[in-house]
Amino acid sequence: MTAVLRKGDRQRRAIVDAVRQLLTEVPIAELSVGRITGAAHITRSGFYFYFDSKYEALAMALDDVWDELETSTHRFEPRAADESPVHYSRRVLAVAVDVWHHNAPLINALMLARETDPRLRQMWDDWMDLLVENLTAITSRERQAGNAKPAHEDTRELVRRLVGMSVWALHEDDLRPDADRHHTVEVLDAIWLAAAWGVTP
Repeated sequence: MTAVLRKGDRQRRAIVDAVRQLLTEVPIAELSVGRITGAAHITRSGFYFYFDSKYEALAMALDDVWDELETSTHRFEPRAADESPVHYSRRVLAVAVDVWHHNAPLINALMLARETDPRLRQMWDDWMDLLVENLTAITSRERQAGNAKPAHEDTRELVRRLVGMSVWALHEDDLRPDADRHHTVEVLDAIWLAAAWGVTP
């Protein structure tokens, strides 16, 4: 049975959905409260009843991405005995890239807005910490089992730098209409395998 949303929840949801849709059309700098209210079919005062700024509305839209990210990282289950490091690394990378591409407009907006809004900055830091924590646990486990030979003994810092590099590579691709995203993922895959696993694909 589908839950029936109260009027306030419906309006809040309409604002969040409008933010998500508009960010597929315009950059965060051009996302105005007027555009949001027009797309959500509510008044300006209605917007400010729920949110203090477009950044606060963006933060609520990003909560959905956070939920998806948390759910997806549970798919980083331990490598099966019959699964090669190459296949496993590609599977984990595919999960992360899927989440990125499904939510690229929101994530890119977050990257651009995080320097001006403390809540968005904290949200970004939480996301990165979650990814680094999960990937460090995987790399450390495989290292202890003798299946991986990370390029540096500080596994967490190595993973943190690899995550940062991967995020910027995907972000830059989204800013270039001629980007070959498939090739970018292939290159990232090769870097992760070499740096985190000590394996040449």
